[in-house]
Parts: sequence; C-alpha cells; structure tokens
Amino acid sequence: MNLHHFSSQRIFLRRCEEMDADLLYALENDPQIDRTNTLVEPLALFEARQITSARESELLSNGFLLLVACLRQSEMQGENIPIGIAQLYDFNFFHRRSAVGIVLKGEYQHRGYGEKVLHMLINYAFKALSLHQVYAEIYPTNIAAKACFSKVGFQKVATLPQWYKMDDGYQDLEIHTITKKVFYNEH
Repeated sequence: MNLHHFSSQRIFLRRCEEMDADLLYALENDPQIDRTNTLVEPLALFEARQITSARESELLSNGFLLLVACLRQSEMQGENIPIGIAQLYDFNFFHRRSAVGIVLKGEYQHRGYGEKVLHMLINYAFKALSLHQVYAEIYPTNIAAKACFSKVGFQKVATLPQWYKMDDGYQDLEIHTITKKVFYNEH
C-alpha cells in the first residue's frame, strides 16, 4: 500500500483495525448523521467488529476498503485523534471504478477536513489502484457533502427519484462522479 497517498501535514488515513469498531458503530448510528446515511437499519456493535476486522476490509476480495481518518497531533500532545471513516466500496475491477464515502464526527465537520480526506482517498484510488472513475451517492438534502465533493471536482450526473424509503416518504439519491483525467486537471 502506497502510504504517501494517505498523509498530509495535518491529516492521515490508516487501515481500519478492530479497535475502531466503537468509532464505526458510533458514526453509523449517530442520529445527526442518520439523515445522510444510506444504511437501512442500525449497525450492531457485533457487525462493526466484524467489519473492522482485517479479513473483512479487503478491496480486491470483498469489494471495500475501510480507513480511519486521523488528525495528526504534535509529539507533545500525545496520540493522534480519529475523526472519521473513509471508504472505497462497490469496487469493480473490470470497469476500474469504485464508490467512495466519508463520514466525520460532528465536531470535525465544516472545518475542511472532509475535503482533505476525500482528496487523499481519491488520489489513492487513481494513482495506486489505477481506477478510471469514482462515484458518490449523496442525498440532495446533504448540502455539506455536495459542497465537499464538488470542491474536489465531482459533478452530479444523475438523480435516482424516490430511491430510498424514509420515515416521511421517499428520498431521491444523486450520483456524483469524477474521472482520473478531471481530478488531475483540477488539482
């Protein structure tokens, strides 16, 4: 794994480990995030432990790669702080594409970290994995996610009407994509 794709001066991505099960569980079940999450049912802690085990997060064999976004601390401040989850999923080797998703803890949202995490993950997808295209599934009401993905160069290409059933009716789903050529022309 080319680790230089996963690091900036302030943030780095690392492989998800079993110790991250609580983080995944908390983020996937956070009521503030729930309206932007495409999960149909709550994630059980047992499931989070299975997902974070090393044998589950394998891009080539299982179709997804789960990473933890961490805020780098100075040596004097101690340990690095996990601030969220980043993932590549629905990986298709033949078509050279994957879906991408990120979720950050509430206190780290709207501070530019999402854009940095997304940029590192997309750079890895295009350079190390030689993908042609990456896409994201975003609810139209998730303005912050649409802005974050747009800043990295994603463009909305489709709307799937009434795609997800919600408590108050049905929710559309937008598909946003970026190709390798567009990403490197804009960055």
